[in-house]
Amino acid sequence: MRTTILWSGLVLAQAVSGLLAAGIFAGLEGVSGIRGWQWLFIIEAAMSTFCGIVGFFTLPDYPHTKTGSQQWSMNHDQRLLAEARMEADRVTGSVARGGVLQGLKFALMDIKLYLFVSSLLPRLYLLTTTLTVIRSS
Repeated sequence: MRTTILWSGLVLAQAVSGLLAAGIFAGLEGVSGIRGWQWLFIIEAAMSTFCGIVGFFTLPDYPHTKTGSQQWSMNHDQRLLAEARMEADRVTGSVARGGVLQGLKFALMDIKLYLFVSSLLPRLYLLTTTLTVIRSS
C-alpha cells in the first residue's frame, strides 16, 4: 500500500508539474522583466523550500528519541509499536562480509537484475527511436 501511494504521488506530481510549467510559461512570460523559465525556477524553488521546512518540523524522528514530531503525533503505545516494527525490519546477516567484489558477484548472479534490465530495454529503444524521428522531421 505504501508503495502504491508513493508511485501515485510521483505520477500526480509529474502531472501537476507539467500543468504548472505550462501555466507559468503562458501567463508569466515577461512579467517584471523575468522570462517564463526563470519564473518557473523561482516558483518551484519556493514550493520545494516550503515543503522542506514543513517536512523538517512535521516528519517524525526515531520513535525512541525525545525530539521530533512523534512526541506530539504518537502516543506511548504507538511509539512502542513503531520501535518493534523497526527492530523486526532491521537487516542483519552477511551484509558486512565479503566486500564490494562479493556484492558485485551476488548482484550479477541475481536473476532479478536481468529481469529489471530487460524491462528497461524496450523503453530505451522507444526513447531513442522517438528522438530520432523527432530530429529528422
